[in-house]
Amino acid sequence: MLALRFFFDEQYRTKPLVWCRVRDNMIKYIAYLTIILCFSMGCQEADAPFADKRFQTEALLTSDQQEQGSENQITEKQARKIIKEAEMGISVEEYSSAVAAIDSLTRRYEGYISKEQERRGDTYTSNELLIRVPNEHFESLMEDISQIAKKVTFKQIEAKDVTEQFVDVQARLKSKRVLEDRYRSLLAKAQKVEELLKVEQQLGIIREEIEATEGRLRYLQDQVAYSSIKLHVRMEKENPASSFFFRVVHAFRGGWEGLVNMSIGIIYLWPFILLGGLWIFFIKQTNRNFWGKKKFP
Repeated sequence: MLALRFFFDEQYRTKPLVWCRVRDNMIKYIAYLTIILCFSMGCQEADAPFADKRFQTEALLTSDQQEQGSENQITEKQARKIIKEAEMGISVEEYSSAVAAIDSLTRRYEGYISKEQERRGDTYTSNELLIRVPNEHFESLMEDISQIAKKVTFKQIEAKDVTEQFVDVQARLKSKRVLEDRYRSLLAKAQKVEELLKVEQQLGIIREEIEATEGRLRYLQDQVAYSSIKLHVRMEKENPASSFFFRVVHAFRGGWEGLVNMSIGIIYLWPFILLGGLWIFFIKQTNRNFWGKKKFP
């Protein structure tokens, strides 16, 4: 304010003392202003890298959050992939009709029997079946088979969540196909024979990996689409050894077998029998000659 009055008021400009004070005040004011401006500019420049770093950090966090959100959306949209497996044992009254009914139920629920192993003994008839049925009919088929059984001896059900494996295999297959496309583009651009051979070699390797991954994906899809039921069917039969008729027949059979075995045993002894007969004949001849000479000298 004093500086402005100095320029516009005539009495200040005509007095040297006043002029010196005004000049000094102006120099101090300009110096203070310069220091304040430099300090503020320096602080802004010093804060700029931190601001950039904060911006980059926020950008990375935002990017990670977006990626995480997209992954969560993919996981939520992805249907759960469940592999269902069961093992059950049943006891039936009539084996043939029970197996036929199980086969009919399997066909009704659009399934099939992939393995069958039958055993027959004196006291039982059993069968071990591996049934593959669409996942949506798994519980219904298990319930209907239980209705056929005279008794359910045991039952075990297991469900495996393979959603993570399924998504992982799909992602790896996608990335390998992208890599295959890149190799094909490099193959088209290659000019030297050596480059062609190297690219074709890598292309063959990635092709094998793609086929293996596709096979793994098909296996998971089949396991998810069709559930497995390992079914043990068993029919108990009356022990024939407890009946009187069987015991009589067994006795006759045993006697005949004993006679045959004895005859065979006697035949095995023919060398001893022959030697014994010759020895007896020799003894008789010797005695006859001895007593004949003694009786008739």
